[in-house]
Amino acid sequence: MDEADGASIVVQPAGRNRLLIVAIFVGVIAVIGLLVPLPSHSRAINRTADFVHLPLFALLTYLAIRLSDRYVSASWFTRLLTTLGIVFASACAELIQSRLGRTASIHDLIANATGASSAFLFAISKPWHWSLKCVIQIAAVAACLFIMSGPARSLLDIWQIYRSGDQLATFQSRVELERWYIRSAFVKTIRSPFTQFSASFPRAMNAKLVPGELPTVQLQQLNRNWTGYASLQFDIARPPRDHNDVVPPRPLTMQLRIADEAGDFSDCQTFVTTYELLPGDCRRITIPITEIKDQPACRPLNLEQIRFLEFMALELDHPAMLQLGNIRLTRH
Repeated sequence: MDEADGASIVVQPAGRNRLLIVAIFVGVIAVIGLLVPLPSHSRAINRTADFVHLPLFALLTYLAIRLSDRYVSASWFTRLLTTLGIVFASACAELIQSRLGRTASIHDLIANATGASSAFLFAISKPWHWSLKCVIQIAAVAACLFIMSGPARSLLDIWQIYRSGDQLATFQSRVELERWYIRSAFVKTIRSPFTQFSASFPRAMNAKLVPGELPTVQLQQLNRNWTGYASLQFDIARPPRDHNDVVPPRPLTMQLRIADEAGDFSDCQTFVTTYELLPGDCRRITIPITEIKDQPACRPLNLEQIRFLEFMALELDHPAMLQLGNIRLTRH
């Protein structure tokens, strides 16, 4: 009996110490992840960080509750205070981020709180009847999956860019709009007006351009290697004039610009072409890749390092609508 008691005296502190070490390690990882400036602000890094928030705080809260159970009390109230403490600490970290070169995010705080709350519900539901426990735990998991679905869809879209190199933008999902830099415009996905060209892609981008600093929609996340392709194709339209529109119909002048990594915004280092669209115009545009490469006056574009493709409105003095669909590279 004494040997058994002695064995328990030796093993229990070791288990406690191990739990404390793991909790400290996870806490340090959380502090580093929240407060250390990111190496870059690319979409992939930002969305990966968003995806990690919830499981990290679920684990951190679980460990904190385990420690509070051992060293303070195993009551539900103590566990609630522990959980609220974790959520409060995450809120403080989000506020501090703005002073450290990062941006405070409501989504991150919601993800942190959801992860912490899920760990709390799992902890307090252990002694409950199995049916009630299942309902609570399934609800917690469903909430976690819902919060994580946004970053997951973004990461899937980033992977899709590399998987479907010739399809630059199909707009079949709203998350594709994250590939674009938007200036002086409001964008959304709509039912495609380009059904006369193709029924394979039933969605398109609708951009409301407002007078300002050169309204622009710029595709920044795309297949950067255009070697081996024959042409760039896209569908472009201007909706028919609305009967409530008192502005006389004037051409909408849109400039298409394509640049590589080494280029600046000067015309001599950028492919530039201009289109004038009247209300109701709907076109399919095909541009040979050789023309894109050789048009800049200063030097040919490097087709292995295309940086962006953008549509810019020129001399816009009143709001106008632009629709884009199925931007792609073709091999013939």
